[in-house]
Amino acid sequence: PPLELKFNENSRNILIGNKQGNIFIYSLWYKKLLAKVSIHKLPLVDLHWNKKTELVSGSNEKILSYFEIKKKLCKLMNLDNHKINRISISQNKSTLACCSEDCKIPIFSINLNLFHQNFLFEKQKKILTILWEPKKIVQTQKRDFQYLLSCSKDFIIKIWNTQKACCLVTLFEKFPILSINWCATGKYIIL
Repeated sequence: PPLELKFNENSRNILIGNKQGNIFIYSLWYKKLLAKVSIHKLPLVDLHWNKKTELVSGSNEKILSYFEIKKKLCKLMNLDNHKINRISISQNKSTLACCSEDCKIPIFSINLNLFHQNFLFEKQKKILTILWEPKKIVQTQKRDFQYLLSCSKDFIIKIWNTQKACCLVTLFEKFPILSINWCATGKYIIL
């Protein structure tokens, strides 16, 4: 059974990730399976398209992968003690963040090298989800960086300046946060 499904609007393809760690690329246009990619050995935690022909995935084996479909190039990065809970790709498709159970958010430049840029350190419990600020807001405010939201198991939301690797705002909630999003204007967070 599929664990992850991701649609790529630009190419009309779907990524399907399963329990065995396999990734299937299916074409809606041609109505057929285009490829099967066996990168991971354990179930996938998260799976994303990055641009039209690139995909990024993370698995229970603490491995982050970058795969370039046309060139059939793959880069694996073992995150050692960083169990991946969620992956988020910035709106400009150049930066990736992972959230984990060890109170760290590693930030990477996305390319075949998966260059590690920084860590955001938290004093929170297990970080459940992260989300980059929408590109439209960054362009409106004429900034060259994006803010990142993080939510943890102890009901804490943080807004990060990833350029300076510092927390700007900490919000305490009274209930578990299962999903989070920015509103279209960027002035509010939707829980």
